[in-house]
Formats: sequence, structure tokens, C-alpha cells
Amino acid sequence: MKKLAVALGLALCVLVAVLVGRTWSLAGSTTLPAAAVKIDLDASTLAGRLAKALQIQTIAHVPPEPNELVPFQALHELMRSLFPRAFSALKTEVIAGGSLLMTWQGSDPSLPPILLLSHQDVVPVSPGTEGDWLHPAFSGVIDQGFIWGRGTLDDKSGVFGLLEAVEHLLLKEVTPRRSVILAFGHNEEVGGSGAKAMATLLADRGIRAEYILDEGGMVSEGVISGIGQPAALVGVTEKGYLSIELTVQSPGGHSSMPSRDTNIGRLSRAITRLEANQEPLRIGTTLAESLQALAPAMGFGRRLAVANLWLFSPVITKLLAAADSTRAGMHTTLAPTIFHAGIKDNVLPGMATAVINLRLIPGDLIADAMRRVEMVIGDPEVKIRPLGHNREPAPESDPKSGSFAALANTIKQVFPDAIVAPYSTVGATDAAHYTAMSPNIYRFLPVRWGVDDQKRFHGTNERISVEGYADAVRFYIQLISNTAG
Repeated sequence: MKKLAVALGLALCVLVAVLVGRTWSLAGSTTLPAAAVKIDLDASTLAGRLAKALQIQTIAHVPPEPNELVPFQALHELMRSLFPRAFSALKTEVIAGGSLLMTWQGSDPSLPPILLLSHQDVVPVSPGTEGDWLHPAFSGVIDQGFIWGRGTLDDKSGVFGLLEAVEHLLLKEVTPRRSVILAFGHNEEVGGSGAKAMATLLADRGIRAEYILDEGGMVSEGVISGIGQPAALVGVTEKGYLSIELTVQSPGGHSSMPSRDTNIGRLSRAITRLEANQEPLRIGTTLAESLQALAPAMGFGRRLAVANLWLFSPVITKLLAAADSTRAGMHTTLAPTIFHAGIKDNVLPGMATAVINLRLIPGDLIADAMRRVEMVIGDPEVKIRPLGHNREPAPESDPKSGSFAALANTIKQVFPDAIVAPYSTVGATDAAHYTAMSPNIYRFLPVRWGVDDQKRFHGTNERISVEGYADAVRFYIQLISNTAG
């Protein structure tokens, strides 16, 4: 027994040494610090130009509505008037009626270009919430140090931020060595057929990009529990997209003589089963890399757990599951978004339909998700069919590549207090249409945001701070300077 006790004691000491050693190895693994850059810009003037864009209601629909492109044409005219150098120096093409493809030719055609994406369209305001806005959604008001309006975060700040950067560099008489291509889709919010058309055109021209950057992660402040400094999250992949329609159909009738099983009741039970049987949570490759990159900003206890996921993954999973934003990155999510049934209070509807939106974690496939939904519902009377612009999860770009390092360096130059980490973007972006053009595809919007801002995306009182928008422009200036020469 004494020998056994000694052996167990030695084994415990070795285990502790391994755990602590792995923990300390992560303490210095953060992105190397970069010297902060100072780019003098007139933040109020920048804000005024963005505010004008917010007043134009560029909303796309499926199918397109009559005269839908008129607001986009107005936005293009505004761009031309505000950024005359950019529209004079860059080759500009209108694709698919409303998307803009702009090419700034570099001096060395042997170098692959960089491709920078954003989208011009915005989501509409939910009916009935108009009065909840501090300033009307399409007013573009500048107040209390913020620019208010639909598109400030998603994603006219990206479109105008890139144009401001190009205009600034042209004013400085800069000519890039590497070509810079700007691709501004006009219907990202409804599937991105404009982006798809631009990607197809570029591929037909034989263009391969050094890297591609679209919207995605941001500089999060206080959003991730246990992180003691701002975290710049760079999407190296994005979840897949799948919308399905559930339909229950049977003879209706008078509500005074209901059957034992109504269409609404049957469909409701199907949805309840889906919500009660969500996919299990798991820590995938990208999430593990993200946690390791963020570990230096954690306390010792959490850093110990992250450094030794082989032992503590259940603990980390439980911690991340506490918040909707982090739980979404650990499994394929499922959310009912539309429910239709009934026309009158005393009539049993002959049909009830619902739409379920799924966001597929990398590693899952649409076919597998469809089979799982069918299995969980377990009711042949509930008909299931896919809808719309569904797509598989995007490939995972390497966070150890030179392009990622250059992007991380630029982030540190403009946001020196931030720690940079890869992550999986939970929303859909236009970048998914360009996956054949480069192995290096990243999703990052250079804007700070906090817990209070999460509900502003596609929600009420969307806004961006005046200084925050100026920092976004600085980032794009520095990124082009660093990576296009």
C-alpha cells in the first residue's frame, strides 16, 4: 500500500506539473504587440458623409420588388459625389443591377490582389418598433457622439469606410503595388446573388486573391465572460445556413367542433420537440484555437482549463453555454422564425406552416441536418422542405497564415489594447460566395462593441460612435497600406 501511495503521489505531481506547464505556456502566446499608428482624420466630416448614406433605404427583397434598385442607384450617385478620386481612379462596374465592383490597379500585376467586401443593403425595421427608435431608423442623425440609423453596423460603415480609405490614400498620391478590389454586394441580407455574380465574374477572369476580408467579428468589450481586455474576433469560417418549412395540412372546420388534433397543435408540438432536442454542444477546432488565443487575457483558473481542454472541456463548455452569443458557436442552432395559420377566430385553419432557421457549425452538412430534423419531429404528417438560399458551412482558413498575421498586426496597430483571436462567424456573409478564390478568407468589422450593442444588430437603435467609425476608416487605411504596399 505504501508503494501504491507513493506511485499515486508521483503521478499526481506529474499531472499537476503538466497542467501548470501547459497553462504557463499560453501566458505569452498572445499576438505580438504592434506599434500603434496615428492617422489624423476629421471624424465629424467622416460621420457626416456616412449619415447621408443612412438616409437612403437600400432594402433588398426576394423576389425583387418593382423599382427596388432605385435606392441603390441613388446611393451610387451619392458615392460618386462624395468620393470623386476613388470613382475616377478605380475601374467601376455595376454587376447584377446593383452590386459595385471597383478595381484599383496595382503597379505589380504579378502579385495577387486583395479583395475587400461589404454590402450596401440593410434590413427593414420590424413593423411596430418604429417608435422605439431614439432617432428614426433612416434619418442618419448624429447625436450624443453617435451616428444613428439602419446600416451603421451592418454594413454601410464597411462600404463607406473602405471608400474613405481609398479616397484618403489617393489624396496622398499612393499607388499600391498589389491591386485592391472592392466588392459591394447589394442584396447580402437576402442571399447575396449580387456577390455571387461578382465572385463568378472574378473567377472567370482567373483572379485569385491573396486574402479576402468581409464583415464579421468585431472588437468585443465585455462580451466574452472572463476576458480582461477587448477581444478582436476574426472569423476564419462561418456557419452554414439552412431554412426549412414545416407544413401540417388537414381539413379545417368550425372552431366549436375541433378535432382531437388540430393543425396548429400538431405543428406546435413539432416545434416544441425541435427546441427541446437541440444538438449537443462541442468545442471544435476553430473554437479551441480561439480559446487558446484568448487565454492570455484570462485569469489563471480559466487559463488552466483552456490549456488542458483534454481534461476540462466539460467545464469550459458549461461556461460558454451561459451566454447566447458564445453558446451559438458550439453547435448547430435552430430557431423558429415564422409561423402562419388561421384567418378567423372561429375557423380551424386547414393549413399551418412554420419556418425554422438553422445555422450549421463547421463539420455539419445540410443533408445531415435535414435528417435530424425529420427524426426529432418523428411525425410523417409534418411535411418538411428546404427553403431559399441555403449553403454549407464555409471552409476554415488557417489562423497561422501570413495573411492572418498581417491582419492581426493591423488590428493591433489601430486597437493596441485588443487581443486578437480567430473564431467562427455565426451569421451569414457574402464571403461564402468567394471560397474558391482564396484559402485566406476573414470576417472582421473594425468597430468596438459591447454587451448593449448585441441587440442593435438587425434591431432597434442601431448606431456607431463617431470616433469608432473614424477608427474603422483608420483600420482600412492601415490594412491597405500594410498588405497592398
